[in-house]
Amino acid sequence: MAEAALGPALDRLWQVIQSRRGADPQTSYTARLFSRGRAKIAQKLGEEAVEAVIEGVGDNPGALVGESADLLYHLLVL
Repeated sequence: MAEAALGPALDRLWQVIQSRRGADPQTSYTARLFSRGRAKIAQKLGEEAVEAVIEGVGDNPGALVGESADLLYHLLVL
């Protein structure tokens, strides 16, 4: 059941990310990432992965969920 719910959520996130490609980097974090290039996006993805791992070995499931969401977002941007 969770998989079925996740698909539409990721599809919506993908659509939002794509809609921000041409946006003003001064007003859109996503547009700013795109303007900095793939290497910067990959760097941010790596940072989020490390943060997710740190939270994964900690005792704060809510923080892990948040970092996992950040990781998925940066992965989709890349």
